Amino acid sequence: MTFLSKSKRLSFGSTLIISAVIYFTLNLVQAWRSQIIDDEAYYFMWSQNPAWGYFDHPPMIAWWDTLGFSLFQNTVGLRLFTIFFSALGYFILGHFLVKNKKELILYNLLFFSMVLFQVFGFIATPDAPLLFFSILYLIFLYHFIQKQSYLNTFSLGLGMALVMYSKYHGALLITFSLLPLIPVFYKNAKAYLAILIALVFYSPHLIWQFQHDFISFNYHIIRRNVHSGFDFKNPTNYLLSVIYISSPFLFFYLIKAFYKFPKDLFKKSLWFIFWLSIVFFLFTSFKRYIQAQWSLITVIPLFILGFDYLKNKKNFFKPLKILSLITIGLIFLARIYFMIPNPPFKIKYHGWKEFMLETKRKTNGNAVFDRYQLTSLYSFYNYPERAYNIATEENRTSQFQLWNDIEEINGEPYTYFSSQLNATDSLALNSRKKEYYKYKKGTSFFNTASFWFQIEKAQISKSKLKLIGQIWNKGDSPITLAPENYTLHLILNQEKFSREIQQKIEIPFRKVNLASKHFSDFELEVPVNIQDLTENPIGYLSLAGQNLPGTIRSNYITFVVDEND
Repeated sequence: MTFLSKSKRLSFGSTLIISAVIYFTLNLVQAWRSQIIDDEAYYFMWSQNPAWGYFDHPPMIAWWDTLGFSLFQNTVGLRLFTIFFSALGYFILGHFLVKNKKELILYNLLFFSMVLFQVFGFIATPDAPLLFFSILYLIFLYHFIQKQSYLNTFSLGLGMALVMYSKYHGALLITFSLLPLIPVFYKNAKAYLAILIALVFYSPHLIWQFQHDFISFNYHIIRRNVHSGFDFKNPTNYLLSVIYISSPFLFFYLIKAFYKFPKDLFKKSLWFIFWLSIVFFLFTSFKRYIQAQWSLITVIPLFILGFDYLKNKKNFFKPLKILSLITIGLIFLARIYFMIPNPPFKIKYHGWKEFMLETKRKTNGNAVFDRYQLTSLYSFYNYPERAYNIATEENRTSQFQLWNDIEEINGEPYTYFSSQLNATDSLALNSRKKEYYKYKKGTSFFNTASFWFQIEKAQISKSKLKLIGQIWNKGDSPITLAPENYTLHLILNQEKFSREIQQKIEIPFRKVNLASKHFSDFELEVPVNIQDLTENPIGYLSLAGQNLPGTIRSNYITFVVDEND
């Protein structure tokens, strides 16, 4: 792979800059006219609480959102740094790859035909910083391969850290890119120095993970794989997604670059990233569904090596030009469709703003949702007023549970919104599909998030269930657990973290007063018929405030069955 001296690049550099400015402007208009999606709203909530880490992902997207939203409190502000860095990434990659104006034409045709590149040109999710910093890291890697100077060593280490601050998938990109370099650099001290530099830069996030019991890794590695099981559609859908999220009409031209194993070290790294990421996700797809955007680390080397291959294939240029223009035209039409406020066929970009403004009009007191996505969307579209979230038995834990800020509204009036609610009043969300969210109002919110039951022993006999442990108040204020305000249930299911409830047993309890950060011992006995229980039951305690659904408030417990009782 040959790259140009600085002097030769300047002849077409102005054209590249103009293209980058046009790309920035296009995405700016797109950001202004397109409603945000639920994930963007969730990361917006992170940006209101800057930290070194969060429940789901590393913090880079939250930092970008914080900076942008501090300038403009709207969709443009939220997406501003995503737009800026996507244009900068376009320019940096073009400056790295292109050596003349003819190649710039090919570069533009290919770049603007890459579906994921266009999506994350304005959508503010962790994939946007992953795209930019992956490009930066690969360029740093190229320069390190050429010359192991201290500057290139430092840049490579910094690039690794920035990729990892963007999204955990970056670990695959880094690992796969370094594998073919091991035989060459395993004795090179500067290669190890680069890794050490990366760890130093990344240490604040690792410390955050340690302080939070490595909660993100636990979620991604264990909790997200609870419902694992083979489904033939998953590997099929994954392989098809690699084609349509890259460039469906150009994919079979681009992949020709990967038919032969390259001799060049940098090309080897790209080759390894492409094929090993496909193998990794294909293998994973036999256990679970693979989201399309996870293939971003596959698309980046596909583009770089594909461009390098096609720039020398003059006979391909005419069909490539036609197919690229068709793809760019379709993407442009899709962009326009996203911006239409009320189109006949709605997608996930439509309907949220109107729904959340209507929700605000129906709210008395504090708005409370069972889904973290809706909590976030309400908070964005009604900024600076915010909503609160409770993680019910049917919904997963999120960053809101780490904050535990719902204790702020304890005792205050509230309106609770849920699609699972048994109530008469409802609102219609007219988005991809029409959904009805019911709501009911309460005069006094009873917080469950501050309570935690740490169960040390759980035993089932033929006639009773016995639970022994401590009940904690993890909040910052004194709190009372009283039967007239709360209900306590034992939830039984067949595997940890499953939201499929097998059985629900109400447990009577006595009133308990708890000071902040204090606990009280408890012992609960509940009559139960062992024949009614599932085999090898696993469960947890669920606590519900008055007239609200239950939330998971204990560790998971495996029962010891005493059949001699």
